[in-house]
Amino acid sequence: MCGIAGFVDGSEQVPDTQVLEAMAGSIAHRGPDDHGYYQGRGVGLAHRRLSIIDLSANGHQPMPNEDQSNWIVFNGEIYNYIELGHKLAAAGHTFHSSSDTEVVLHGYEEHGPAWLSRLNGMFAFAVWDDRRRSLFAARDRIGIKPFYYFFDGATFVFGSEIKALLKHPAVRAEPDWESIREYLMFGHAVGNRTWYRGIQQLEPGSYLMLENGRLRQERYWDLSLEPEYDRSLASCVEELRSLIDDAVRLHWRSDVPVGAYLSGGIDSSSIVSLAARQRGERMHTFSAAFREGPQYDERAYIDIVARTFKTVHHEVIPSADDLPGLLPKMLWHLDQPVVGPAVFPMYHLSRLVAESGVKVVNGGQGGDELFGGYPSFYVPAARNLVRGFRHRQENMPWQEMARVPQYLYRGGVVERLMGRFRQASNLAPTWLRTNGSIRSDLKEKWRAACDNRLPAGSFEEMTYMNLKHWLPGLLHQEDRISMAWSIESRVPILDYRLIELAGKMPSWVKVRGGTLKHVLRAAMRGCVPDQILDRTDKKGFPTPVSQWFRGPLRSYVENSLTGRELACAPLVDTAAVERMVRDHIRGAADYGAVLWNILNTEVWLREVEQGWTGLRQ
Repeated sequence: MCGIAGFVDGSEQVPDTQVLEAMAGSIAHRGPDDHGYYQGRGVGLAHRRLSIIDLSANGHQPMPNEDQSNWIVFNGEIYNYIELGHKLAAAGHTFHSSSDTEVVLHGYEEHGPAWLSRLNGMFAFAVWDDRRRSLFAARDRIGIKPFYYFFDGATFVFGSEIKALLKHPAVRAEPDWESIREYLMFGHAVGNRTWYRGIQQLEPGSYLMLENGRLRQERYWDLSLEPEYDRSLASCVEELRSLIDDAVRLHWRSDVPVGAYLSGGIDSSSIVSLAARQRGERMHTFSAAFREGPQYDERAYIDIVARTFKTVHHEVIPSADDLPGLLPKMLWHLDQPVVGPAVFPMYHLSRLVAESGVKVVNGGQGGDELFGGYPSFYVPAARNLVRGFRHRQENMPWQEMARVPQYLYRGGVVERLMGRFRQASNLAPTWLRTNGSIRSDLKEKWRAACDNRLPAGSFEEMTYMNLKHWLPGLLHQEDRISMAWSIESRVPILDYRLIELAGKMPSWVKVRGGTLKHVLRAAMRGCVPDQILDRTDKKGFPTPVSQWFRGPLRSYVENSLTGRELACAPLVDTAAVERMVRDHIRGAADYGAVLWNILNTEVWLREVEQGWTGLRQ
């Protein structure tokens, strides 16, 4: 929901609307329903509205409090806003709308930063206090909604997307080469820097205060991974079933039509199944598939869920021919490349949702990270079993010790092939231009990203790394691509109560009997069709770029990455890149994932240099 932007420059001048209009105009896709501005001495706020709750003019933003001393611009949804609003009304607050935005504003007036701990939702917002001449801004616990900012000591600029900040004259579009190098090395971002020098993200679970020219940032929530070893599997299953059911109920609150993504996996199928049982009405579901083989097509499982719950189902089959024309457009919406090629089918899927007339869509993001759904969890699960055996931890399933060799084998093979989280312990890839100093800095940064309180190599450390450094890229992608088509994407499994519950669960309720996500499967048994719950073939959102780079997109890759001076030449060994392209095309090796990252970097750098000219949705 919505796009926000603004700036504080410390002057006594009231800004005209030109800069604010440009900032808001750059993110008009986030809010095509309405727009508004606030201008005060040395401050400007801008808002683009996607109307989801209270569709009337009363939900217009920027929104003031009763005496217009505080003004808010808000992006997101607060799912428990009705309950919170009742409490604030009882405390004497007067409401002029039925929007969740006004609940956030009055709650901040009443409780200050402590109010954030009561919000259940996805959000990024800023409140200007005209009396104190201060700006307060906050972001949701896990970082579902974005908040970017620039501060040079005199001017503070913020927005939902980087492109909005770049419309302010104080901000320049200069590439941050180290951040780009990190993407090429790890395949995703590390930390809260961006590809633009001087622009960074407000950390998830944090707020900032700008007052008297000083910027202060504090964390109000953090991941807690402290298993309660005396908990039984049955108690975990019971609480999980209750909480996920309630999370789905809250995430269906809306004044516009709501649908759901359906991939055929356990997570999205759980959302659809629970919502269908709760609401007793037909819902719209959406999926994407490819014709390049069964490994890219989950329609057999999708059909089981769609038929069981009689959904109004929509599907799209993207074509490789669309990729060259769409890649610059997708990168413009993303602001910078993120994790993997799933952005391509997601773009088509979001367009399908928008064209159906559905404005809000719920998905299954987060289940793998919270409940041990990736094959890379097998090895840390084995390590935890050994530790539990040594320390005689309660309720540990001793029979699981027999599976330790099996887990080590399964996870070991995957780690050798895909060991994304341990790359920092090795040298950088030979095609990546780097030196010993930069290599060392990258390693240290990666190690520093781990929570040192967690045992090295443990299940909890792997969970932490997935939630803190892999999931943000997936959420970035989901937010930008859904907003590109002016739809709101929600993620019920990332309800903070489920995150906190998952942090208390021992690893052996998540990986058990040779099965990943065991506790979620058990919680959904009897609700989700057994054919879905019994699946063991983890797919994610596979996209056949490796095949395409050898087939229909061969010329595109060759023309983009060989026989020319590359924009990314300061970062890569161009001769090595050309060899990879040749070897991939002739089938001597599979460099599809690496070439995708290099291609994205090359296209992004070219477009930045040219100013993204001519791009339209």
